[in-house]
Amino acid sequence: MLRLPRLLFTLILVFLVWFQMQAQTINECAYKRPHEADTWCFYSKIRMGFNSGSPSIQNLPSPLNSGKGCASISDENGDLLLYTDGMLLWNKNSTLLSNTLSGDLGSTQSSLFVPNPNGLGKYYIFTTHLLYPPPLTTNGLCYSTIHMDSISGVDTLPVKKLLAKTPEKLTGVQHSNGIDFWVVAHGWDNNTFYAYKVSKSGVDSIPVESNVGTIQTGTLNSRNMVGAMKISPDGTKLALAIFGAKLVEWFDFDAGSGKVSNPRQIPSPDAYGPYGIEFSPDGTKLYFTTVYATTNASNNLYQVDLTGAGTPVLLNTLSNNMTALQLAVDGKIYVARYNYAFLGVIENPNRPDIACNYIEDGLSLNGNQGKMGLPNFIQSYLNIPAVTYETKCHGDDTYFYLNNRSNIDSLTWNFGDPTTGSTNISQQLEPSHIFSTPGNYSINLTEWFNNRSFVSTFPVKINPLPPKSFSFDPDSIYILPGSAVLLDAGDFMKTYEWSDGSTNETLEVSEPGFYYITIVDTNCCMQQDTMKVLLLDLFVPNAFSPNFDGTNDKFRIKGPTQGIDNYHFYVYNRWGQLLWETDSFTDGWDATFKGVECPAGTYVWVMQFGVTGNVLKKDKIVKRGMVTIVR
Repeated sequence: MLRLPRLLFTLILVFLVWFQMQAQTINECAYKRPHEADTWCFYSKIRMGFNSGSPSIQNLPSPLNSGKGCASISDENGDLLLYTDGMLLWNKNSTLLSNTLSGDLGSTQSSLFVPNPNGLGKYYIFTTHLLYPPPLTTNGLCYSTIHMDSISGVDTLPVKKLLAKTPEKLTGVQHSNGIDFWVVAHGWDNNTFYAYKVSKSGVDSIPVESNVGTIQTGTLNSRNMVGAMKISPDGTKLALAIFGAKLVEWFDFDAGSGKVSNPRQIPSPDAYGPYGIEFSPDGTKLYFTTVYATTNASNNLYQVDLTGAGTPVLLNTLSNNMTALQLAVDGKIYVARYNYAFLGVIENPNRPDIACNYIEDGLSLNGNQGKMGLPNFIQSYLNIPAVTYETKCHGDDTYFYLNNRSNIDSLTWNFGDPTTGSTNISQQLEPSHIFSTPGNYSINLTEWFNNRSFVSTFPVKINPLPPKSFSFDPDSIYILPGSAVLLDAGDFMKTYEWSDGSTNETLEVSEPGFYYITIVDTNCCMQQDTMKVLLLDLFVPNAFSPNFDGTNDKFRIKGPTQGIDNYHFYVYNRWGQLLWETDSFTDGWDATFKGVECPAGTYVWVMQFGVTGNVLKKDKIVKRGMVTIVR
């Protein structure tokens, strides 16, 4: 049987451990986009999935036939969990779980799923109802609770009312703390926004109120209750459509406080009322549809540049109603078209005017016909950067990825790192770059399409590597026979991996050899270090013969002394009188005191020293013994 040398075997083992750990670290520390909005369920009986990157269309067996508002939610892997029209609730198998929800499928945004942040399978379903004239009943804004571990056979859920009257507007976004959520609705007969906080303890029934913007009121025939409301994916803006008033409004939104402020109005540029509304992924553009109240009438799609004058730009006019708008995880906005076998697609919604590339028949519904609605989502699930990057540590290759690759003839990356010379520029679709120093960089990306350039800038932070675990030099430490020393890799690291497979911060060693440590800090940056443990095996003779014959004439210690510091050696007679001392390893006692030979007999020696780099014992080591002079 072939046997590898022990050192070679250890090196191979260390490499394998390092390689596995690096792969795990890259996996764990790479950007992970949310997947809760990966599967859409909407009218008529359409299931659309983004798990594979491109949307795929399937048929739903549930009776999701006709309506406007709907919602769905997937798990963290993108697999469908629940969907609803605001009145009925189905699970991923299209099994009906409840028929007692308090929304209405005719509401613009009938429903919204919000998970409880505790991650224990509890979800809330918020619903809006239609506004009916008295004496008909209006359910207003309500919510129900469902536990995913007990959904089998559920047909009723507790319903709690939050607002007695509300228009058909409902949106949500993650709290700025990255844990909780805001669910935002609007009041009726007032200009009040109601932001409900959803935390681990549940739904806060006392909302944050913001009295700002247009008072939403009117008769049933005014249709002022109709129209959508959305928060931008980054949680900084809010916009809504008031259909009857032919008005779009947008505001600032504070995801920390839930407050809405700074109203700005965009009157409808045509005779139709605005209905669907959506933000571009980067939040710089606002899209809305205007819809004539008659089926199959001409309808329009507009874009507004929120960084400019705010003037609507007409993108398209269709003979089929263009209604709901919904951003997807692929960075595109999908447009519902009433009784039509295709969805419209805004291919590049971050780009200005017609360069956003709206495609009328953008996505075939495989023989199905869409209606006016698309599913409603927590908008934070769509806060997916246009560019993501992996490995953010100095000295590593940093890899860049585009989320939306549509309509790019060519592109140029400028990594903002000119000291790297020609490698600072790349024309690759998915480039990589090794940054010269740790720090903050501004990356400039230019995309070209149809001889028109589109420039975007985004920040990249390259983190320094964590310091070496063993800061003293040389990286070696000494132990005495029968003793142990504690190797400490440093505080506050994300992970530790020693050469023996242990994962503690410290490692106690009692044998000489090489000991390897791989650490990963909280920025997911990796560092490795090696400690050599040497055996400090000192030998002190118990006798010597100072007869000048060239053999054993002086009394001195033997063995390796390079691991010793603060060395001091003393010799005493039996009455405790100091006869000789030294702090040099090369000195030896010649058995004299003040030039006079000491008589044969037994003498006491004391040795004090420190061990270089020994973190276990800070004080000097003291050893005592006897030596005999033989004459």
